[in-house]
Amino acid sequence: MEKLFQDFAENQHKWKAQVEKELKGAPYETLLWEIEEDLNVEPLYTQTDLEAEKAKIKSIQASQALRNTSSWLIASDANIGKLANKTLLNALNGGVEFIVLGHENTKLKTLLENVRPDYIAIAYDGPVKGFEELSNEVKGHGTEIANAATVHNYADPISEGLINNNTPEFLFVPQPEIGTYTPFAIRGDYFAEMALPATWQIAFSLWSCKQYLENSTASKQVTNTNIVTGFGTHFFVDLAKFRALRHLTNQLLKAYDVGTNVQIHAKESALYYTQKDRFNNILRSTTGSMSAVLGGADVLINRAHGLNAEDSLDFTLRISKNIQILLKEESYLDKVIDPAAGSYYVEKLTLQMVEKAWANFLNIEALSTSEVHTKLKDLSANAQAHLKEQYTTKAATLLGINKFPNNIEKTVESTNTEVFANTQKAIMYNLEKNIG
Repeated sequence: MEKLFQDFAENQHKWKAQVEKELKGAPYETLLWEIEEDLNVEPLYTQTDLEAEKAKIKSIQASQALRNTSSWLIASDANIGKLANKTLLNALNGGVEFIVLGHENTKLKTLLENVRPDYIAIAYDGPVKGFEELSNEVKGHGTEIANAATVHNYADPISEGLINNNTPEFLFVPQPEIGTYTPFAIRGDYFAEMALPATWQIAFSLWSCKQYLENSTASKQVTNTNIVTGFGTHFFVDLAKFRALRHLTNQLLKAYDVGTNVQIHAKESALYYTQKDRFNNILRSTTGSMSAVLGGADVLINRAHGLNAEDSLDFTLRISKNIQILLKEESYLDKVIDPAAGSYYVEKLTLQMVEKAWANFLNIEALSTSEVHTKLKDLSANAQAHLKEQYTTKAATLLGINKFPNNIEKTVESTNTEVFANTQKAIMYNLEKNIG
């Protein structure tokens, strides 16, 4: 069989010359995609472009190969105040394998009635008191079930302390009498919600991980923890970010002589979710979910696409769950451990993100904690201002808000306080009022 495009690499200079001709005087550089400061992507890469980077690319691919499976757990963000037991059971019976509970779930005993914790994984994102209540609920099923259960504590005192500029009182909750337990998580999704560029999200996640590694007590638990990282609407950037994050985290753990297989939990960011014309969120969720699983997420946490007063939770949770089922059962994206491997474009982008994220990490690693906090605060403020400018001037598109807005639909306030709780998540909501 004849190899397609076998002469393309040799004629790349002709391709570029033709492109420059078609640009009619505009510089070739106008085709470069500026992902973030000092990180640009060419419109085309070939084997020749990666020839000198083979060893580095193989190392990144080797990090992906450390995954235990090519699949991922279908997770649902159930940290919703009005969530009922029947709705949760419907989601679990419909294919959800992992649920995230939290401070919005004020009646855990009622909510978890008839839920077998040995059949699913449960994460808790909230105060210690709530986590202890969850642990007691799991242990209440008896020793046999509790020993087969999996519970993750999503608390990250280090990152929370950095963001709030205070010293955490404790690093993790001691081991409860539960089979599989992770005492804390590294919450890279916090930095995604702060609108930080992708390489800085990775850098601050590495910084938090290093703080745990250098604590004599917490360091013993690092290999049994998770990195939660956000994903949104930037398909290739998020895909490469997951690959770069896994590689750099494995390298950091290896340097401290601890296990080198990290679990990455992909959590859908609320930053680009809109209340107005909310069905567009389904499209955003689908492409974002695809980037996460192609990048190697071990757990995928979708949000409900709409949480307005008129929305049915059964329907919204079913849609968010079915997105993942389609990616598994109809698209077969769970059959290959690293499906992006070998793509010149993705490999080059991943390598660029690895190098820039590591440089950013070294930059903040040399600073004091208070200086790191100031750096984080400044980066977030600048990123949010840039994002607002992009959408306000329509340099970037948010469908249904600054392009093809639905001016008939009235915005109904969300009944879930968590979704638009902080300044970062309110960016898009405020833009809807101003632009939409």
